[in-house]
Amino acid sequence: MDLQPVNFQETNLHVGLTRLIRKFQAHAETKINVNSKGEVVDLPSETCYHVYHIVQEALTNTLKHAAASTVVITLHFLPSAVNIIVSDNGQGFEIGKIGQTHQPDTHLGLQNMLERSKLIGAKMEIKTEISRGTSIFLSIETGVSC
Repeated sequence: MDLQPVNFQETNLHVGLTRLIRKFQAHAETKINVNSKGEVVDLPSETCYHVYHIVQEALTNTLKHAAASTVVITLHFLPSAVNIIVSDNGQGFEIGKIGQTHQPDTHLGLQNMLERSKLIGAKMEIKTEISRGTSIFLSIETGVSC
């Protein structure tokens, strides 16, 4: 797929992620549902770039490994944060095994996602359970509060 990131100096995170999700939907048998809540908040283009790649990796992992029939992506725009959840109903995995194999490239995608979240000061959490799916939670503080 042609999944080059959008130029975030010309658009916002919501538009960029919507384009990304449409590209995945066009090439995937897995159903992808998107929920957006709240008023879109502008984030710095560097932050958008890393969030884009985190969501891209989450979708790629789901479509490659999860054997999920459905993925739900929730974008929740709050005055003080942007929360993104990517959840699937796939096979899940053992989170404790990340980085414990002898194959150096195993789970690099998850490790890259965690590193990207640290670079932008975001909080990222992975919840997964065998036969019940996986959820990636990402929270980015916007610095704006009511």
